[in-house]
Amino acid sequence: MSSKENTYSVHTIWAWTEEQLEELQKLWSPLEEKYNSTITYIPEKQCFEFKQTSHEILDELRNALVEILLKKSIDAKPITMVPYRSKRRSKNPVRDTSVPVGLPPQHLEKIDSKTPSVLDRIEDTNGLEDTYYISDSVRDVSDMLGRNQQFSQPCDYLREICKDSGVDGSINMERRTIHIVGGKRRNVSEAIKRLKELERVYLRPCFKPQEIPLVHYPNQNIFFKLYFINIKSHPWFKLMFNSSIAKDAYVIIPAVKNHITQKWTLPKYVEPERNKNTAVVDNNVNNNAPTRAKTWSDKVVGKKVDEKGGINVVMRNVILEQNPNSSNSSVNGNSAGTPGKMLRDYNLNQISRVLSEGLEYVRSQREEIRLFGSLGKVLFTKVSPNVSNKLWDFLELKDIIVGEHGVCPLYRNHATTNETLYQSFVKMLGNSKTICSRSSFFEINANARNSPHAGYTPVSMYVNCDFVSLDKVTTQWNQLVNVDWTVLDRNYDFEISLHSRRVLRSDVKPFSTFMKKVSVSPTTNVITYENVTDFLHVKSINYKQVSRYKLHEPFIAELTRIEQVRISEQPTRKIIGKTGQGSYWYTIEVINDKHNKYFKNNETLGPGQVTEWTVDDIIGDDSSKLHIVEYVKAMLLLVERCHKLVEIHREELKKKDNMKKVRELEQQLKNISVES
Repeated sequence: MSSKENTYSVHTIWAWTEEQLEELQKLWSPLEEKYNSTITYIPEKQCFEFKQTSHEILDELRNALVEILLKKSIDAKPITMVPYRSKRRSKNPVRDTSVPVGLPPQHLEKIDSKTPSVLDRIEDTNGLEDTYYISDSVRDVSDMLGRNQQFSQPCDYLREICKDSGVDGSINMERRTIHIVGGKRRNVSEAIKRLKELERVYLRPCFKPQEIPLVHYPNQNIFFKLYFINIKSHPWFKLMFNSSIAKDAYVIIPAVKNHITQKWTLPKYVEPERNKNTAVVDNNVNNNAPTRAKTWSDKVVGKKVDEKGGINVVMRNVILEQNPNSSNSSVNGNSAGTPGKMLRDYNLNQISRVLSEGLEYVRSQREEIRLFGSLGKVLFTKVSPNVSNKLWDFLELKDIIVGEHGVCPLYRNHATTNETLYQSFVKMLGNSKTICSRSSFFEINANARNSPHAGYTPVSMYVNCDFVSLDKVTTQWNQLVNVDWTVLDRNYDFEISLHSRRVLRSDVKPFSTFMKKVSVSPTTNVITYENVTDFLHVKSINYKQVSRYKLHEPFIAELTRIEQVRISEQPTRKIIGKTGQGSYWYTIEVINDKHNKYFKNNETLGPGQVTEWTVDDIIGDDSSKLHIVEYVKAMLLLVERCHKLVEIHREELKKKDNMKKVRELEQQLKNISVES
């Protein structure tokens, strides 16, 4: 016959949330295994129950559970009412033991009147005090506790920290100490924690911008070298850039080894003068253009896309549906020794390292944070003959070519200036069902200050065209991380960037004074304004029209038309900016909607606070880096789709040009026949 089980209840005065209960369950799980018992929380009774046959085991389990509850009660909220429990009157009178709520009944012989109760211990935490000692490395304590900036209210970080933490604080400048008093233990601990973080942020050095050049070769199974060629000699890019840029700019093309001659050869499309002493790679290029351009909806995660039909062999080897930076992304599943595997591992390590450093830096920044990918072209300047006359390995690009030889990467985020190609991009990205939103606004770049004795600060003002309101004023973007990704044998490259900037108050002078003189025509989008003498001077105006399209979850593409507004001064103080007359171009950027929700927390950070999101939330955990890998996959897919659209557009231009030549030839033949 088994012994009877005894039920034990531990009642508490704290209200436990679901997250706290999950943490408690993790802490008491070892107790359940050790004592072979199950601990259950009953919300109606506000108590924890467990069963055992042995009274000694019950006592040990009770004491261990109470220690856990007391430790976690610092973060819990006390309740004002104790749940009602029916009182059962025993036939035998029992001596009053005055057991407080929150602790289980003790054995009568162990009760001591000198033992403090839980309520006494909680009351003791009120009125606590602590002292924070400022590091000797802090030269200017006043600057650390309140750094005043233009266009913002006077800062008093100590006052804000004490107010948010529910304590009082006083500073002794001679002893370099901050005395914290009042509140409960968790309030004092929170204030000390934020002061430590405030000092750490103040003492850390400014983040050094990182620009990392990487390459991607679509053919994963071929060893390749890098060759620098001037864009004047490149058939694709010599027409895309003006003469001033083409004079000193270079792009990278691949060189592969011919298995017959055992020589490194350049692609077939390179100009003939570059190939006089160089064999040509047989890429088996089919000059017939693809019959149809795929839309983004044709790419479904987990399904294979037919990339054949008029595409060269290199493009056929691109497996976009598989992870471009994972070890199992080859067709056969065994890519440990392939060039693509080595390249993917190197690229993943580089982008993870620089993004981790940048993201960790901005976690304590009260700024607008933006992580995005953009379509464009990576150029290289300051390329010496020592660099352009040699073949290089991709591992030498960052440290040797850029680091030692001083070659400078230059990224241009222009997707196109052609209206026909732009319409092709719109069809590729989606339709009316996939479009998220459309907006248009003026981006006014100016130099401004709020005091005649202060220096000018470059700012950007965003004016809504519909309501003629000042939506936002910011400083210039601080480019923390730029990863320039050259995609070999493709018309486009991409860049993944991490930028930050400070959001300024828009309701203060000189911005409020400037907006009183601003007017926008709703039909012609002509903007009229006046400079604020000695306080605000407009440098340039961009008129932006942004269309946002949903890609596969959670990515969103932003297709933007940017026009440089032509500014003309009038005899009066009025200045007119006319749209439709300046130069324009299109950009395509890809953002992660989940990342933007995380970064919103940065805009409301208080002094000494750190965001709840972590680096792993953005790039993925230490092992897989899945989030950033998916980002790279989305950008590679965008490069491939846009590359094919450009190829189709180029073939159509060739057909039109050939038709024009045919007509001219026919006309010449007619003229000859008439003369004869």
